[in-house]
Amino acid sequence: MKTALHCLISCCFAVSLASCSSPDSNNNNSGNNPPPAPPSGENALTVVVVAIDSLMPEDIDATAMPNVTGLINNGSYYVESRSVFSAETIPNHVAMMTGVYPDRNGIPTNNFWDKEALPNTPGDEDLDNPNELEAKTLFTWIDEQCRQGSAPLNPNIRHAAVLSKTYLWEIFRGDGADSQSNDIGISNISPDIHWDPQSSPGYIGPGSEHTPDPFTGQEAVATLPEADFIFINLGDVDRSAHASGSTGRQVTRITADQQIGSLITALQDAGRWEKTVLIIASDHGMDFSAPEPSELGPGFPTDLALATTPQALGNYLLDSLSTQPLLDELSACTTADVGTIKPMLAVQNGGTNSIVITDLSATDNERETTLSAARACLMNFTGDNAANDAPASCESVVGSACYSSLTQPINIRAVEHAWYANPDLYSGNALNGALAADTGGIMPASIKSRHENLGDLVLVIADGFKFSESDSTGNPIPGNHGHMPTIHNTVIVSGGANFIASNGNIDSGNDDHFERAAGQSENIDIAPTVAWLLGLNVQDSQFPDAGVTFPDYGDAANRSGFDGRVLSEAFTVTQAPSVCGLLPD
Repeated sequence: MKTALHCLISCCFAVSLASCSSPDSNNNNSGNNPPPAPPSGENALTVVVVAIDSLMPEDIDATAMPNVTGLINNGSYYVESRSVFSAETIPNHVAMMTGVYPDRNGIPTNNFWDKEALPNTPGDEDLDNPNELEAKTLFTWIDEQCRQGSAPLNPNIRHAAVLSKTYLWEIFRGDGADSQSNDIGISNISPDIHWDPQSSPGYIGPGSEHTPDPFTGQEAVATLPEADFIFINLGDVDRSAHASGSTGRQVTRITADQQIGSLITALQDAGRWEKTVLIIASDHGMDFSAPEPSELGPGFPTDLALATTPQALGNYLLDSLSTQPLLDELSACTTADVGTIKPMLAVQNGGTNSIVITDLSATDNERETTLSAARACLMNFTGDNAANDAPASCESVVGSACYSSLTQPINIRAVEHAWYANPDLYSGNALNGALAADTGGIMPASIKSRHENLGDLVLVIADGFKFSESDSTGNPIPGNHGHMPTIHNTVIVSGGANFIASNGNIDSGNDDHFERAAGQSENIDIAPTVAWLLGLNVQDSQFPDAGVTFPDYGDAANRSGFDGRVLSEAFTVTQAPSVCGLLPD
């Protein structure tokens, strides 16, 4: 992976930015003729959502990103926006297009163990199967609300997706592309135009599996004449960070901004800019910090901390934590004072780790014993962890005989949180048995990602560290995300439409991303905002999970309709500006 990604930086961006920014393409907008009006006609609203992968607020400045800065100055920029947990690519793009949290849409992380497809061969794979997506996407809502029925409101409305990463193309292919039946009985459709990044001459294969931004951006411009709503992912800012650390982003944020400029120019040339809303978002941030023992609470063993910054050394293994060896040792404990500890698999997602019990025949008691042991030994191995949500000591939970057989993993004190995640462990919205008293293991109310695809126990690592499974060589790339320091993301609402408010910075005054403050934005807000702009009039009763009881996070929240909100402060009108994308005469 690292070799291919380094080639992306050295061969394309560092050597010849100019040549890379002008790829050959089947651009049907070339020549002197301006592109035509959108499919819905001259009176159509255009909505464009661009996800600049891993773009952080601190990446944006007027010199490197003049087009994005101009959108901020003429629109609304949410200073304390946040991703959904886990702060990974697939969950947050799905959150943008569904408007519901991962516990409802079924996509809480990038990688998971598909226990239904591979029950006898535990291992991790991308969570990119449309079958696992349990919520309707905007593409499906637009089709149902505008193009269905005997008198469709706008049969000509068209949508598109130009996504640079293969697994994003895959997750939005729709259920028609999946041989398995959908878990919740819905049938999502694919976008009307669904560009496959593997078809691009610039596509980078194994190790990256994405198309660089100049190619993706030109494809997006070529697609504009065919779409009223278009969803775009520009992946280079993220991919460059995973190739060469923070330095790689300095060039790729420039090329990402150039693609934004090209989109704006194309819309202006087509006479569409004055009827366009452009939303810029990022799926997550990136962690480049050096681990600091003082930040990890009292008692952090300095002999296990990093003495130097791994990024400075070019060694990305020193900041890693591997939990699989400890899990294997736990499952080997057979002494009478332990009970049965079942085999477990650690599926790493960089900043988070999903621990899953691989014996699907395990009883409830065995599952509780297994997860209680794992949480205690991962959070409080030596019995002196002063973290607020640390459970009892490992030895007190598993017994002295088992404890004496365990090996303490390097950097184990970097585990900040360990939350029980699998809904199978819940009965009547309360934790069963021994887990009920372990309140620190309950996921916080604002992080609604408790879904079986997240595993049985999800671990969150400290700033500056990363999970690497099954050993320290399993995650060699720089840059890390998924955990709490990378939940802070970017959301900008702007464009040329006359009902866009020029608010500049909107600051909620709260930078605690465990909470969602009033006035704060989140990636789940994008779908309801787009639905409102297009006048889709989606009713709560139309959601496929209407009436379903969700896990109780202790906040007594009513879970119906979109979980996200319309970012109404970004607009000067209070009524939806269009009906299925058709603006008033």
